[in-house]
Amino acid sequence: MAGSALPGTRAVRTLTAVLVGAAMVGLVPALTPLATLVVVFTMVAATIVGVRTWRPPVSTPWHLLGASAVVALVCALVAGAFDEGSAPAELEALPQYFVAGAALISFSRARRGRHDRMLLVDAGIVGMSVALLSYAVFVSPVLDQDLSAVTRATRAAYPALDAVLLFFVVRLGFGGAWRCRAFRLLAAGFLGAFFGNLLWAAYSAGLIGEPHGLDDLGYMVAYAALGLAALDRSMSELASPGVLTVGPWRSSRVLGLAASMALAAVVPVVVRPESALDRTVYLASALVLVGLVCWRLVTAVNQHAASEARLAHAAGHDRLTDLPNRATLTVEIDHALCRSLDGLAVIFLDLDRFKDLNDRWGHRVGDEVLLSVAGRLAASAGDGRVVGRISGDEFLIVCAEVPDAEAATTLGQEIVESFRTPLALSVGEVVMSSSVGVAFLERGTYASAEQLIRDADTAMYRAKDAGRDRVVLFDESMNSEVGRRHAMEQDLRRAMDAGELRMHYQPIVDMESGRPVGLEALMRWFVDGKSVPPDEFIPIAEETGLIVPLGALALREATGFLATCRE
Repeated sequence: MAGSALPGTRAVRTLTAVLVGAAMVGLVPALTPLATLVVVFTMVAATIVGVRTWRPPVSTPWHLLGASAVVALVCALVAGAFDEGSAPAELEALPQYFVAGAALISFSRARRGRHDRMLLVDAGIVGMSVALLSYAVFVSPVLDQDLSAVTRATRAAYPALDAVLLFFVVRLGFGGAWRCRAFRLLAAGFLGAFFGNLLWAAYSAGLIGEPHGLDDLGYMVAYAALGLAALDRSMSELASPGVLTVGPWRSSRVLGLAASMALAAVVPVVVRPESALDRTVYLASALVLVGLVCWRLVTAVNQHAASEARLAHAAGHDRLTDLPNRATLTVEIDHALCRSLDGLAVIFLDLDRFKDLNDRWGHRVGDEVLLSVAGRLAASAGDGRVVGRISGDEFLIVCAEVPDAEAATTLGQEIVESFRTPLALSVGEVVMSSSVGVAFLERGTYASAEQLIRDADTAMYRAKDAGRDRVVLFDESMNSEVGRRHAMEQDLRRAMDAGELRMHYQPIVDMESGRPVGLEALMRWFVDGKSVPPDEFIPIAEETGLIVPLGALALREATGFLATCRE
């Protein structure tokens, strides 16, 4: 029903209110443990309700987040049965790390795109810098304490695992997920967990005293934020593959990477290595960071060069057929003029009645024809020939090392005859004819690329005027004819306004009775008292579209004359 709420939205609102309310109650130190327990159970329910309500394309990460809370509760109950400092108690949080990490990995896999390697490197720089800081501040002091091997290894592992989780959170943010509100809540949840872990790690390393529940407050905020993320409508977008792509760097990303690099440089100076292990860890971290930065720079430069190459190719080639366009063909002709040791032929091809085919079967079939023609011309082009598409259904073939005009005409005729073979299209086999114009430039003579294209185009139109499906070799007389026809077109336009077009009438006589039965209206054009033959200006009017206003003029004049005769 239009306007009705989605199923489950009432449950979403209820759980949201419970999470917010419990988190606010938990701000009271005495109520923090109870509020945390309520938030954890509500967060598990939130992941289930959120998935059922908003139906993300990939639900596994959200289920894993809920499972991580369940694992945390179970491990806490099990660890409570052992003494503090025992191995089971120390390993209490370890399973939750792995489940939460699996959730973040699942998010990353769902959103994987073609920039994924770059995101991994950027996130790796941040994660490696934080891991180095964690080692210097938290891990190294713990390793020097007089504790059991299991305890020292466990307490040293937690900061390293935090750096790994941070790596995946940063990877999601750098990948564009920061635009999604569910991700911002998710990131807030993991930051809350990192805050609690930070206090616990600092306490374990002997840097601070008892946190007095502040670490539990961080965990409570973390579970509340994760539950709110699962209940937010945008949670389906966060787990959608390919929803967001990598765009230009934001200032926060630049600052994050710069701060990470500065942090990695400052840590060894501020926290001096005191053991061989410290020096080994510092050196290995520095080498890894230098490798990541170098790989990032090299990849960025290569990607920029590849992008420029793609743009240059797109600018010089037709989008549909991927053949060189007019600009590229012009350059190719100029190069051929410089290096050709023999004559040069430019062949201009236009498909006959291509518009009729488009009108009958649509532009999709028209594109099939263009692709088939492009493939046929490219396949038949040998060494020293370049095939390109000028526009629409017009193609150009540049042929170097052509000995004479006769050979150039033969090349054009071969192209015309090649179209006798039907084209295999989705609508069946179709035969297309072509009109071909050839411009030939002898060795030792000069002409610009544009002039050769224009001459071949002129010859192609002469082939169309001669009946299509043929080849015509350009000669200089065609330019004179083109100039004459253009001048006549301009004069005809002027004559319509100047009243130089007149109607002449000749009777239609009944041969049996000898009586006139009608009149035939004939248009005549007089310039300075001289008549322009109709067989010269009427074809030009038909080609240029002037025949329409000429017909309207003839109709007005004839009907007016007929009305005068009746009076």
